[in-house]
Amino acid sequence: MGPDPELRRQRLRTVSKRLVVVVQIACGNNHSLALTSCGELYSWGYNIYGQLGVQSPKDLPHFNAPVQLTTILGTSLATIACGGNHSFLISKSSAVFGWGKNTCGQLGLNDEQSRAYPSQLKTMRTLGVRFVPCGDEYSVFLTNEGGVFTCGAGNYGQLGHGVSYNEMIPRMVMELMGSTITQVACGNRHTLALVRSGGRVYSFGLGASGQLGIRNTIS
Repeated sequence: MGPDPELRRQRLRTVSKRLVVVVQIACGNNHSLALTSCGELYSWGYNIYGQLGVQSPKDLPHFNAPVQLTTILGTSLATIACGGNHSFLISKSSAVFGWGKNTCGQLGLNDEQSRAYPSQLKTMRTLGVRFVPCGDEYSVFLTNEGGVFTCGAGNYGQLGHGVSYNEMIPRMVMELMGSTITQVACGNRHTLALVRSGGRVYSFGLGASGQLGIRNTIS
């Protein structure tokens, strides 16, 4: 018989009574992340897919107070992001780590296995990723050079590749080549990309409610 789950919870590093200054926050469907000024990352909420990044879902199905991710201690963190049930962080050296639900390949790790702890996307380590906007079951990687890569669920065209199948590893959106994308935003199943120099916005994905802004309801 293994250790008592309650004892496992007690070993987790929660926020102490000392002052913690939060500088970034991110939210998924039912979980949250917070990055502090001293580089500590905390998570709380639902953990059924491992999206908290601290323990397996079997040992910790949810947690109702901020708990520190200790497997990344020593990594200088720059940015955090959440999808529906998955999470990302980018280090100051542009390393990308993902964890949580991965049933559509949204973590970009070349499989469909969910992760309970941060795992590095080695295919992205030389590309200079600076932001990871996320939809419900897909992810978008924006590089320092304005390139856009996507992975995960593609059933509504939200990955921007002109097809409706899933991608297991981040794939460059070829239709955006030649444009320097400065910002990307995601809904559950649609994506917007901004070219600031010309004030142009590109949209793709689910359009059934007119969310693409192209005067029709076609995806």
